Amino acid sequence: MKLSTPIVLILLFIAVMVGVAGCGESSMPQQVGLTQNDSGKTVSISIGQKFAVTLHGNGSTGFSWDVVPGSESILAQGATQYVPDSTNQGSTGGGGNYTFTFSAVSQGTTPLKLIYHQAWATGIDPAQTFQVTVIVGN
Repeated sequence: MKLSTPIVLILLFIAVMVGVAGCGESSMPQQVGLTQNDSGKTVSISIGQKFAVTLHGNGSTGFSWDVVPGSESILAQGATQYVPDSTNQGSTGGGGNYTFTFSAVSQGTTPLKLIYHQAWATGIDPAQTFQVTVIVGN
């Protein structure tokens, strides 16, 4: 069976477009996920890239994780979500995970610090801290 030149060109065009579309998806930056184990590390991301910090806590004790101000010129904070541990769902007093999302809005280097504390207990050191250095490049 012989294919005419216009049909071959159309098929070739479709193949190239499918290949280009696939390349575009793989070049998109992946969302970075950080946990307490990453505290003290340096993270490099690109402008526009998002990342999440997930930390364990127990809000029923009056403790909560809070972001320490100071990184707003480089990082924009998004949503914060609390998800109870699967073994504690429906029970009072169980812990869970706090997830904070951020996106890089400008180039630079900034510390990102979160503290686990009772907000009303002033003058007392936090029970836990989480800190990373975030480097945002182009």
